[in-house]
Amino acid sequence: MEVEPVDEADLGKLFDDMTTREVEVARALLVPAAARLVGLADVYGVRAGWTGAGLELASLPSGQMWIGGFVEPSEVSFYVGLLPPDHYVQGNDLQWHVEAEVSVRCDAANDCGMHRIQTVKEIEADSGVGAVVELVDAVDRLCEVASSQPLEVWRERDTQSGHP
Repeated sequence: MEVEPVDEADLGKLFDDMTTREVEVARALLVPAAARLVGLADVYGVRAGWTGAGLELASLPSGQMWIGGFVEPSEVSFYVGLLPPDHYVQGNDLQWHVEAEVSVRCDAANDCGMHRIQTVKEIEADSGVGAVVELVDAVDRLCEVASSQPLEVWRERDTQSGHP
């Protein structure tokens, strides 16, 4: 996987439906949102995303790309992502997907991965521009939710804690 901070990445690769001007407007919206994730990470003394830049353009050898960011203090994950129409689905999916969530690491004897505790935002958009606007809102909401309570509360809210 290759990961680049949104302020350095060639966003036109993901937003091929946008003009050069629209891509730069998108970047101008994404960079402050990335900084908000970095600020949240600073509160917890951790890195924001893979590079520490908050929001990043990620790409796989298969050609799949998305913009995502996360802050993971302790065993809690605050995640946000913007996925293009063809990210998961084969065929005619025309919707961009934006999601933000809070998850905790499984604490059962057989670790199954992450348990979603709260969906902060899950929405579809008709265009890349609309998806960027929704992603910025998702970052704001995620930072607000993350700051609203101590980390241990997220673990306490895990209804699957210790599952068999």
